[in-house]
Amino acid sequence: MVGIVENVVKFYKKDNKIINSCGKKDKIIMRTISIAQEIKLFRFDELSEQAKNKAITDNINSLWKLPEEKLSDNVKKGIDKAEYLKTPWFINGYVFDYAKDEIIEDLKQYEFLEDGTWYSYMPQLK
Repeated sequence: MVGIVENVVKFYKKDNKIINSCGKKDKIIMRTISIAQEIKLFRFDELSEQAKNKAITDNINSLWKLPEEKLSDNVKKGIDKAEYLKTPWFINGYVFDYAKDEIIEDLKQYEFLEDGTWYSYMPQLK
């Protein structure tokens, strides 16, 4: 891993004014760190079984952040089964049983780290 530090200036607060270490009050210089790193990415089909299970679990857990109207009918069937059987601790399993194909298809669109963590690339804006 290579780190490059540019424009390093420390800041402190004095008399409710931000002052940098050069003593200037009029201009604030921000610190930027650029890191060059090689990251090996995998498609869902290339993951180990353990990594696939993590990706599936993370995907199902992310569904709970969606409004109910955004959930597919199969996901709703899994939720309904857990509620009917009064076993909410099995909800992820029921959802996977009913929505397996759509979950796997969704996961095939993404790239993952070796452990099954979704990889999200955010380009740096300049």
